[in-house]
Amino acid sequence: MTVHRFSDVELDTDAGELRVAGEPRAVQPQVLAVLTFLVERAGRVVSKRELLDEVWPETHVTESSVERAVSLARKALGGRGARLIVTVPKRGYRFSAPAPASTPEPLPPPRYAKNGDVHLAYRVLGEGPSALVVINAWVFPMDAWGDDADMRRHIARLSAGRRLVLFDKRGTGLSDRVKRLPTLEQRMDDLRAVLDAAGIDEATLLGYSEGVPLALLFAASLPARTRGLVLVGGFARMTAAPGYPWGWSRAQQDGLAGYIDRSWGAGRTVSALSATRADDADWVRWASLAERTGASPGAAKDLLAMNCAIDVRSVLPAVRVPTAILHSEGDSMFDIGNARFLAEHVPGARLIEVPGQDHLPVIGREDTLLAAIRRHEMQPARPDEAPSFLTTVVATGSAHAEATRILDEEGAARIWRGAQLACFDGPVRALAAARRLARAGAA
Repeated sequence: MTVHRFSDVELDTDAGELRVAGEPRAVQPQVLAVLTFLVERAGRVVSKRELLDEVWPETHVTESSVERAVSLARKALGGRGARLIVTVPKRGYRFSAPAPASTPEPLPPPRYAKNGDVHLAYRVLGEGPSALVVINAWVFPMDAWGDDADMRRHIARLSAGRRLVLFDKRGTGLSDRVKRLPTLEQRMDDLRAVLDAAGIDEATLLGYSEGVPLALLFAASLPARTRGLVLVGGFARMTAAPGYPWGWSRAQQDGLAGYIDRSWGAGRTVSALSATRADDADWVRWASLAERTGASPGAAKDLLAMNCAIDVRSVLPAVRVPTAILHSEGDSMFDIGNARFLAEHVPGARLIEVPGQDHLPVIGREDTLLAAIRRHEMQPARPDEAPSFLTTVVATGSAHAEATRILDEEGAARIWRGAQLACFDGPVRALAAARRLARAGAA
């Protein structure tokens, strides 16, 4: 049960009830929703845009609806209402009572999967028949999920009734730093290693920002392990190119590289996830910590170079799993043209355009996101038929038993013609097998 107490007021969010001096107050549902949203963010300014997006999602109403709801919330609180709900001119509203004293439940200790010599940190939260894997944006570390009230609520809703897997990509957070720039294919194989370690055969992938192309490549290569995709604020290619004008310009790339050199740790890259909170001092402090613990400046520059090389446009037609794409209409980081391109080229994909400027328009406003996830989880099981998938073929030229053993140990999906031909679901394992064959003289 969640009950917020301040003075002689109790707000029971589970029961949907407001009590003053022990007596229930009659409050309209939307007014109660506005009050709850403000109380749960006590101490920070909440904009009218945030309230509109949360309380009236996908409904066209004016700011006067917010103003009236706030007025009624103050009235319901009695004489203390004007003191508790403060208007901040030109910015929004702030609930001025101290946030309820509580100790958030810590995230469970990390576990480690291993892919080759690289240790990959991951956590599994929640329980249920289905699994959801979060692929975070850029250097965002999973530890940051527990360091902000909005992020804790986000993770609680995502893990309700299902297993939720968080992990740190190689080179970030608690996972091993690496000497060589990782490829997208290596990271895809890392994700498979995490799923294997967690004992998960099939999952819905929730990709945020730079996690979107990784999710797409995984789904195209391993459709049998992908229940569906939910892609938020993503792109097929990070940089602009002929025929693809929505990517980042050279000036944007240089600007971010310069920021990393001069000001890394100030939180600007992570705080950009939510443009509506850019002036919130607590959010910026949290973003600064997330940035510093996500990667060192040198690692961040290396990963920026990797991201700028990402281009999965050719992969999109091979994605054959249910796909939902969420993107803010005025995304401050990546133009919505990126999402429209994905929706046009991924077979059967649904595009959900969300009002606002937030790069990740879901933190604190998860209803649309959760609806997309549940839709995938409710899909009937796919028939047992041979799915199409991306593959890499290794021609050994040898039928020697040693070649067969090496190919099998390296995870060949199928071996033909007495080990003269084998297919792999990605180039990383195929190259590893080829190197072993060459060293063993079995190629």
